[in-house]
Amino acid sequence: MRRQIKSILFYSVILFLIFWIFYIINLMSVKSENNSDTKSKENLEVDIGRPDFELFRQVIAYSYKYFPEDFSIKDKLNKTLDKVENTLNYLGYDINISSINSNNLKDYLTEFETKVNEIYNQIKNQNIDVSKNLAKKNLTQNQIEVYNNLNKYLKSYPAYFKFVLNSYCSTLDPYTNYMGPKEYKVFNEGISGGNFSGIGVAMSSVKDKDGEIIIIDVFEDTPAYKVGIKPGDKIVKVDGKDVKDYSVDTVQSMIRGPKGTPVVLTIRREKELIEFKIIRDIIHIKSTKEKLINKNGIEIGYIRITSFNKDTAKEFLESYNKLNKPKKIIIDLRNNGGGLLDQAVKITSYFVENKRLAVYLKSKNGIERDYYTYSNEKIDADVVILVNNYTASAAEILAQSLKDLKKDTIIVGVPSYGKNSVQTLFNLMDGGVLKLTIAKYYTLSNRDISKDKVSLDYKVDFNDSNPLDFASDKDAQLNKAIELLSN
Repeated sequence: MRRQIKSILFYSVILFLIFWIFYIINLMSVKSENNSDTKSKENLEVDIGRPDFELFRQVIAYSYKYFPEDFSIKDKLNKTLDKVENTLNYLGYDINISSINSNNLKDYLTEFETKVNEIYNQIKNQNIDVSKNLAKKNLTQNQIEVYNNLNKYLKSYPAYFKFVLNSYCSTLDPYTNYMGPKEYKVFNEGISGGNFSGIGVAMSSVKDKDGEIIIIDVFEDTPAYKVGIKPGDKIVKVDGKDVKDYSVDTVQSMIRGPKGTPVVLTIRREKELIEFKIIRDIIHIKSTKEKLINKNGIEIGYIRITSFNKDTAKEFLESYNKLNKPKKIIIDLRNNGGGLLDQAVKITSYFVENKRLAVYLKSKNGIERDYYTYSNEKIDADVVILVNNYTASAAEILAQSLKDLKKDTIIVGVPSYGKNSVQTLFNLMDGGVLKLTIAKYYTLSNRDISKDKVSLDYKVDFNDSNPLDFASDKDAQLNKAIELLSN
């Protein structure tokens, strides 16, 4: 009997191993069903080329998974080639690349790789005077400098390949992008709330209409503070490179660097351009600032949140306690470009008694995830929230979810940015990450933030609002909030 049991167990194990071997072989195989683009992640990661294009295929695999059913990889690759070709032709290069015309996945990925390398060889071998070509287009000197920098950047193959990869990402949506290992390290430091080497500024996560980056806060006793950088300054160049050419994440990594090393920022302050040479040092990010306002004998707590990193909810509570738990609070979310969604939900939780649905994500596959309020810490206070056109993403979630769940919440300012997409990070084979849009978020009221923005109670203009004037006597939006809470 024992021998029979052992025999049964032995053959069961053998069958189990055979099943898994066939399963793994099936995952690794490349199938082409009716020559369509409908491929699994495994099918997209076929080993047919050099490592950089394997990275490209990994990015394609992730993007296919989270974008709509009619997603066509072939179409996206052709659009990528068009973007690259148009940019280069604008610079004056004579580039003419025909579209991909293969009929199956493996062939058109191979063809795309060939065309990308073809274009690189052409730009490397052509001696183009970019300034001369662009001058004919009646561009400003500043615009010519932007393209000159891009031209130099494209002459290095790693930079060129990254340009092509991010050209592909831009065909998906404005918020999807690739970050190399260095940029990812900087990005991760920014949301981790820990110590890092930098200059001590908080920057908006979205650019202004001119492609420049607004400094929304300067931390006291940091290198930027000591040389005279101010909130409201706009970053135009980093070490001579125009920020219009780079994503905000990339600009952050350009500004960061080893302690004791210099970085030169070209800053626009009103109409003046000023250069600052700054020596980097170790910085600790704090995402909240607080002060107590006394109006007609009524104490009002003012808490400004500049971003949402992993410590923001804890820091918000610390600011509230430091103000001696006021019964009236102004939460300033102006120029806050967002960050970690769960931190916005946790701050909402402080003001809501019971477990409530605060926000939910919807992807092409339906509801991706629900976020409920959760916290043993509770704040009993009247709330006014300040927003402006740079209040985005997680900041909009906090404003709208508080409005939905705490009905007496008042929102003052101008229409918010309108970003209701959610990104997540996917690790890539080169040590970098793909920051990919995976879903849209909706608050309890089902409001579409991308179209309708945050629901305002009082529209108060603050023309050319400067963060330097936030919480000052000139601050019309803050003055309205104080008026509402002091009556």
